[in-house]
Amino acid sequence: MKKISILWLSFFPLLAGAALSPSLSEISQTFPAVSDLWLKSLITIPSICVVLGQLVQPKLSRKLTAKTQVLGGLFLYALGALPYIWPSFPVIILSRILLGIGLSLLVPHTIGLIQANFEGKIQKKLLGYASALNNFGTVVAVIYAGLVSNKDWKLVFLIYLLAIISLVAIYLFLPNDKHDVNSPKQATKENLSNNVMRIWLKMFLLTVIYFTIPTNLAFYMHDHFQQQGTLIIGILMAITSLFGVISGMMFSYFPGRKNSQIQELILIGLFLISMCLLSFTQTLPLFILGLLFSGWGLGWGLPCFNHQLISTLTHPSSSTLGIGQAMIFLGQFVSPFLIAFMSSLSHQDNPFLMSIILLGVLLGIAMLDFSKKSANNG
Repeated sequence: MKKISILWLSFFPLLAGAALSPSLSEISQTFPAVSDLWLKSLITIPSICVVLGQLVQPKLSRKLTAKTQVLGGLFLYALGALPYIWPSFPVIILSRILLGIGLSLLVPHTIGLIQANFEGKIQKKLLGYASALNNFGTVVAVIYAGLVSNKDWKLVFLIYLLAIISLVAIYLFLPNDKHDVNSPKQATKENLSNNVMRIWLKMFLLTVIYFTIPTNLAFYMHDHFQQQGTLIIGILMAITSLFGVISGMMFSYFPGRKNSQIQELILIGLFLISMCLLSFTQTLPLFILGLLFSGWGLGWGLPCFNHQLISTLTHPSSSTLGIGQAMIFLGQFVSPFLIAFMSSLSHQDNPFLMSIILLGVLLGIAMLDFSKKSANNG
């Protein structure tokens, strides 16, 4: 049960934003005086809280056990359901802030507890399962929100109460003896190593590239395939995330599983195929195939980079892993702005072409890693 309790934590991070996205139009109709900027902030507030939360997380980890932090995070996450009881816009904003603070306590330990409690093949398998559950959270959120948002948008917020189940499981089955044992001096040295920072950057770029899809899919489908409506977009994103679930479940069984360089090249290749299909195809079936490749790539990429990050650590360090998870949320937030900026510079309105450029940057960082590892081995 301890293994299941730890894995289940990975269900919640991506669910936080995915659950609310399909309901923004209904919320805007209830609050017509609220600007679009404030409405969009409902998606981004939790991500910002996670990123900012990592500034204080190292100090927190020296004072509180991992179990205490996770329990507090899950409790605050569950408070994301407050708008169901008090459906006013200020309460919605407050609930997003509380949920974001909860996530900032939770996300370092979604991977950190796997590192601290498991080793070897089991650890790598669980990293894949954690990635699968991350994507599965998106699938559940999109399907649930699509079913209830047209009836009553307030029902969407009830999904955050699932955190109570995880809270009870963690309280019962996780021992209260897992501290972040790194000293400040060790943490600074480890966190600031070039290798760790390159892995953080790769996690950031991977997320920026992937989130080109959910932020642009509705507009692209309308402009290029004359398809519109939240139902079809929701179905496509759910299927894409489902492929991420399958990929994560199979991560430890893939060819080259013992060589992170091969894994990294394969995931870059998957995204290259995906973005080329999304950029250049004129037929809807091939476009959907491109979406599936991207879901597969994300399901592979997250455990791949998490495994690389864990491999750099000589002792448990939730702060190092927490910053890695924060890079994922920062990538979600930055993606639409960075892609828009690159598009304006290049006078190119195809967002997926911009992602191909970023893939080139990701490949360059990967090749730099390969050369340094070869030099060290030589």
